[in-house]
Amino acid sequence: TVNNIDKTAPSQVANVIPNYSRNNNAIKLSWTNPTDEDFAGTEIVYGKTDSEETTTLTFDKNTTSATIENIADDDSEYTIAIKTKDDLGNLSEAKTVTVVAVATKITSVTIPVAGTNYAGNVLPVTIIGKNLTAPDVTASGFTSTDLSFNNVTIVSDTLATAEITCPS
Repeated sequence: TVNNIDKTAPSQVANVIPNYSRNNNAIKLSWTNPTDEDFAGTEIVYGKTDSEETTTLTFDKNTTSATIENIADDDSEYTIAIKTKDDLGNLSEAKTVTVVAVATKITSVTIPVAGTNYAGNVLPVTIIGKNLTAPDVTASGFTSTDLSFNNVTIVSDTLATAEITCPS
């Protein structure tokens, strides 16, 4: 009879940092693995918080980061549970984090006075939107094929100021 079978799970991961990248449509995770001698790897289960559908990823003991791809910027919240496992398959309790796939949108741009001929002039504008302070929003992201903003200043999560050059 064998009485000394290891039934103890390894310690949890620590320092879990989730970061959603709107530019890459991905959640990037990093963590610190436990130092347990028999630690063998991690198991990550993730999915939209309001859904029962999940995906499981497994990693070896040397992995301390992962990228979850194809995450649309639709303001959905994702729950990510990370468990550690040892050489015998014992699983730790999950270390759980959430991250929101933040959608950044401009809802309106206001110019000073309508009806005036601004041809060739630089105009100050007010930009109203949502999630303008998201981690990967930059001033250069306010340029499109139709309109180019210069000197963008993000004032708050819903307000920015800029300048536009009117066509001649």
